[in-house]
Amino acid sequence: MMLTKGSLVAGDLPGPYWICCTMATDALATFRDYLESLPDDLLESVTGDYVWLGTLKFDDAGREIDFRGRRECCRDECVRRGTPQIYNDAERIVCPLAA
Repeated sequence: MMLTKGSLVAGDLPGPYWICCTMATDALATFRDYLESLPDDLLESVTGDYVWLGTLKFDDAGREIDFRGRRECCRDECVRRGTPQIYNDAERIVCPLAA
């Protein structure tokens, strides 16, 4: 099968190729869906984890970007729920520990 711009639009790509591409582009969307499914107490725990991970330095810059993106997803979800204090508390408590 020859890949063309038309096949990208139509979604006619072979399964494994399509899965690899969509996993990379939809990783944060999938994470956002996961966050939406969590009750507040688990969102608080996950947010604390990603606030901490987002402050760490890694040899792999891609990993840093991924953790920072997930940290921002946590912040967005807390704001969406009207509970920004979950994120603010995580920053206040966790960030001094990561320094």
